[in-house]
Amino acid sequence: MGEKTVRFRDGLKERLPLFVMLFFAVQPLLDAAGYWQARLGIPNAATLVLRMLLLGSAVLTGFFLTDRRKRYYVLFGVLAALTALHAAACVTAPGGYREPVADLVNLVRIWYLPLVTAALITCLRQNGKVWPAMLKGAACALALIAGIMLVSAVTGTDPHTYNYERFDRPHYGVLGWFLWTNSQSAVLSMLCPLAVLFAALKWPGRVLPAAAAAAVGEAALYFLAPRLAFAGLVLSGTVMAAGLAVSDRRRWKTALAVLLITAAFTACYPLSPTAQKEGYADRIGESLQEAQTESGVSISADPSEMSEEELDGLEDLYRGQNYVYSLVERFGRDRVFAAGPRLLYDDRVKKITFCRFLMEDAQPMTKLFGLSLQDMTYERIGGDGKPVTDNFDVENDFHGVFFLTGACGLALMLAFLLFFGLRALIAVIRRPKEYLTADMFAFAAAYGMALIHALFTASVLRRNNASVWLALVLAGLWYLSRARKEDAGA
Repeated sequence: MGEKTVRFRDGLKERLPLFVMLFFAVQPLLDAAGYWQARLGIPNAATLVLRMLLLGSAVLTGFFLTDRRKRYYVLFGVLAALTALHAAACVTAPGGYREPVADLVNLVRIWYLPLVTAALITCLRQNGKVWPAMLKGAACALALIAGIMLVSAVTGTDPHTYNYERFDRPHYGVLGWFLWTNSQSAVLSMLCPLAVLFAALKWPGRVLPAAAAAAVGEAALYFLAPRLAFAGLVLSGTVMAAGLAVSDRRRWKTALAVLLITAAFTACYPLSPTAQKEGYADRIGESLQEAQTESGVSISADPSEMSEEELDGLEDLYRGQNYVYSLVERFGRDRVFAAGPRLLYDDRVKKITFCRFLMEDAQPMTKLFGLSLQDMTYERIGGDGKPVTDNFDVENDFHGVFFLTGACGLALMLAFLLFFGLRALIAVIRRPKEYLTADMFAFAAAYGMALIHALFTASVLRRNNASVWLALVLAGLWYLSRARKEDAGA
């Protein structure tokens, strides 16, 4: 290695904390820019290119600095092999490979998580000050998101988390200048405990900073409105209060303040946008019941025991429920009716059922390495006689990873995610006095909420604005559970 290369490498190592902090702090600004691009009808090429440049810079930095390049070669090889085999499965599928560029871009979004995680681990190996820089970046991001939500609400530019035009009060929740509701829920659920941790470590003898971080993070989750956001509020507050108290008894005042803030938000649940929005689901059920009564068909009855006349009536009911009838056209009414009545009112079930049927009919290669993204669409003629394309891309991350990358992709993703959680758990079990710290509590809370969101929504593993934070969490769990711990400070 030449002298100039050595000097460049040493200089890069010294600046890693700043670069890492800025890498994370800029994420909400990219998200807000993406929102306004969509709102103003501007192509998202600029923010997409910038995100890819950040990804490429992070991976190249990690690869350049690492002393363990074989691990990168293995990672690159596995991802390249999965991509090639997925493409081969799509090419040999009966319908051919439709829109391969869009499909491969979607794969890159999934590969984003392991690539950024690997780069962050290398940065942590090279400079211990990267650890507090990661926490600082998370705290800055939380402050930016909360500020954007506040400004959007005050200026009347908030698009609202939920918009139900059918009812007398159609708007629920404060989303801010962000595009993806569930992604924001996942992001805030991960950032909240990390910001509280940063404040507690940065100002160890003071109660106000950690309490303020908890109040800001939990307020953002409270006003966002999804049920998982409210669950994140409760989990973050209680886990961090316990972590602060257990790790250091001198922090009991800080722990109590965080717990009281959480209790106050929890007590106000009946007034929250979350509770108000839940009334909408009840009204949807009432509308469906009215449609069922008018048709004279019981949606809960066993289709195999229905007469032909009753089946025709059920088919008419399905035809009237938005794009549910696309399933009937594509897969036949007997198969769709047997899937159960939840198809009539649960969009998530509709999409999972459509893709599940596709997988059941697919060739072995597709089952192993996934469907094309375009396979998850169906073209039909709408009620106005114009062509309509229904999108059945699923709303659950783990289902999405399975349908898009097959059984092999899902197995590798699960192994990757569980590795970090089990590694941390084993470290805590073996040496609880050393590893059961406030840091571990915070990252465990963030890790748990990320996986819960991935299980119930398409918000983390396939959305890079959220997977970037999961990468931070996984790298943090690796750092906290390493064999030789060094105090990096705050």
